[in-house]
Amino acid sequence: MVESTTAHSIKLRLSAMLTAVCLMAYYSSMPVILGRAAASRHLEANELGLLAGLFAGGVAITAFLALFFVRKSSWKTLIRCGAIGAGVAFITPVYIDSLTILLIAHLVAGLFCGLGYSVAIAFLGDTKNPTRNYAFCFVLQALTGINISYFLPRLTSTENGFDIALILLSALAFFSIFFSFIFPHNNTKPASNTASKAPHCATLYILLALFVIFLVYAGDGSVWAFTEIIALSNGLTAETAGAIVGGSLLAGAIGSFMAGVIGTRFGYLKPMSISIGLSILSVVMLHYFHDLLSFTLAIFINGWAWNFGSGYRMGLVAALDTSGRFTPLITGMQLLGSSCGSIIAGLLVTEASFLWVFIFASVLWTISLLLFYWILKRQFKTLFIGQ
Repeated sequence: MVESTTAHSIKLRLSAMLTAVCLMAYYSSMPVILGRAAASRHLEANELGLLAGLFAGGVAITAFLALFFVRKSSWKTLIRCGAIGAGVAFITPVYIDSLTILLIAHLVAGLFCGLGYSVAIAFLGDTKNPTRNYAFCFVLQALTGINISYFLPRLTSTENGFDIALILLSALAFFSIFFSFIFPHNNTKPASNTASKAPHCATLYILLALFVIFLVYAGDGSVWAFTEIIALSNGLTAETAGAIVGGSLLAGAIGSFMAGVIGTRFGYLKPMSISIGLSILSVVMLHYFHDLLSFTLAIFINGWAWNFGSGYRMGLVAALDTSGRFTPLITGMQLLGSSCGSIIAGLLVTEASFLWVFIFASVLWTISLLLFYWILKRQFKTLFIGQ
């Protein structure tokens, strides 16, 4: 494995995590950036859903295609191409004020961001403890989102906030080129080193575990993309909404950190059950309670739950996939789910009511938990009961 055969593995793991951070900064702070887009470009909910969906969909498309090339191509080259393409795509709408160009730019940015992000996820999946490393990667992504969500509304105006956000995203994409110099040329995950993870894993179970990720992200993405819009509909100011979103990212960072510290000592099912249960609780609170304290608490719970469970869902795929062949698809399922979720959510919003969005998310989360339980029960007793 990478960790056992490569010197400076901590540097490499950190480089992979920071590559993911730079290329997915948009997703980490999407509610606030979409809020700026709504204010400066006067976009409707369905148009905002399209922006979120096209970016996430672009990343997902590249991640699916990465199944055929990420283990064969130069990781350095993939990161550099992704960084340059995404940087150009993000900056283009700043100079061309057109909804069509904005939509195309989001899709193109997603396609290129997916190159480097797929490499980072594949690399972390090859490590000795992918669940822990994925969790710490989410910590860094959440911390980035916190800073953008907090400072963007305070340091920009309604008119220029979205353009400044796009410039920042472009700069972060270009900065990820630096980490390509630290990455190895490539890595092929040796099956002999990972065979003990899961006896006789069938492709079916790997694909079902990936589908669990899709379901969870579709539910989470449907709520996440509209967090600031929900806050504004409750009468909160943009600055307050941005602070709450930043706080939810902090809660998410804490959740990821706790998952990284806990690891798999309690198995996978208990952490997943806690994650899904609290996610459902959060949308129930969002629907029934509209005061500032309740809204803040609900968003914090949602952020903590989503990130706490993410490492376990991704870790299950890595545990099942002893060859590492399907690990790059984790990215695709995350972003495809998020893309579908945000687009469908935009269609479900009616007269500033988000009830059907919350029902949609809750149903998907419940199905994901049941499927997760079934996979564990059929494949892993150690991961089912803890170790």
